[in-house]
Amino acid sequence: MVIDMCMDKQSRVWVSTMAGPAIIKIDAMTKKVEVSPLSDHMDLAIENPVNSHIYSSTDGYVWLAAGNSIYKFDPQKIVFNSSKPGINIESIQLNQKTTDWKKYTDSLYGYWQMPVNPVMNYNENNVQINFAGVSFVSSAEFVYSYRLEGLDTAWSSPSASNFVLFAKLLPGTYKFAVKCKTKNSEWSDATEFSFVIKPPFWNTWWFRLLIIAAAASLIIAFYRSRVKKIQKNALLNNQLVELEMTALKAQMNPHFIYNALNSIQALVVEERKDEAVHYIGTFSRLLRQVLEN
Repeated sequence: MVIDMCMDKQSRVWVSTMAGPAIIKIDAMTKKVEVSPLSDHMDLAIENPVNSHIYSSTDGYVWLAAGNSIYKFDPQKIVFNSSKPGINIESIQLNQKTTDWKKYTDSLYGYWQMPVNPVMNYNENNVQINFAGVSFVSSAEFVYSYRLEGLDTAWSSPSASNFVLFAKLLPGTYKFAVKCKTKNSEWSDATEFSFVIKPPFWNTWWFRLLIIAAAASLIIAFYRSRVKKIQKNALLNNQLVELEMTALKAQMNPHFIYNALNSIQALVVEERKDEAVHYIGTFSRLLRQVLEN
């Protein structure tokens, strides 16, 4: 709520508000408006701002009357420092516990001994990161914005919260970045923290390859066992058929012999001696071969 206002010789608007005095600067070219509360740049404790008044005198000074106090400002000497603030990552916790980072990396850096590219286990996937802005203005109020590459590439909405908790992160490689700004400054350069969450052993390529090899071995072993069983059954069936054929031949041989002898007897009775002799000779050679086999 603006209570009173005036303009200095630099064409800046001075306002007296319920939150204290402030300077408003409007760029003539870009029409960009910059609001700079004086309490952010100097130690001002305005009493009873409801009845405050602000004036610009002919000598260029600006006067502020508030409560029992009168303040005199030289606008030419008021230059706002809009340099970028800094930002530090002050602590990182795993699963909401204080963490000894020497177990996860060989390198630590900075005053807070932050880890360099630590590698965590798959169940250490709740990561809380605490950070803070750095400015020479003690009363500066920071807003922060962050992103986590590997999860999302967009910057978060500005917030005054100086920590963030990432819960149940999946295995992978991540890079956290955070930046800050004050009301009168640009965004700071981002500070970064990279880390890796290892997958569980059953989700690694070598374990999957081992499972595939084991499954292939079982399939090959089963296939070979099945083939051997089929071959054995086929061999037994062939032997059974041969035995059946041998038994059948053994059953047929007596009939064949009986018929052959009857035929020879008939030739003898009919006095067909030459044929009978030939038949006996052929029959005897056949019996010899059968017996030899």
